Amino acid sequence: MSKIDDIKAQVSGLEDLLERKPRVLVVDDDSDVVELTKTVLEMCGYEVLSEPNTNTAAENYITGKYGEVDIILADYNNKNASKDIQGGLTLLTAINASETPYIICWDVRTICSNI
Repeated sequence: MSKIDDIKAQVSGLEDLLERKPRVLVVDDDSDVVELTKTVLEMCGYEVLSEPNTNTAAENYITGKYGEVDIILADYNNKNASKDIQGGLTLLTAINASETPYIICWDVRTICSNI
């Protein structure tokens, strides 16, 4: 069994528990990163929403536009952010982290350059 098959099996278990596909919100200003992440996550069985702007992501999350979100992947240093919400760490504070089980802040370019 491949790693992807293992992940699909785990996601399927979550889908049974949630009675819907697990939903991931990807907040990143790099469209290539968003498309790659979206492709991989959808291949594993997740429903993926995306937003390039941290301010819009926070507003849409707070107002419920995205519905239930199980995981947020947020760009650590989003260039499409204002002075109020400057990236993943401040997005975490803006949306009240206690309402979302997992928020992961990342810098994909840094991760990839260190592989």
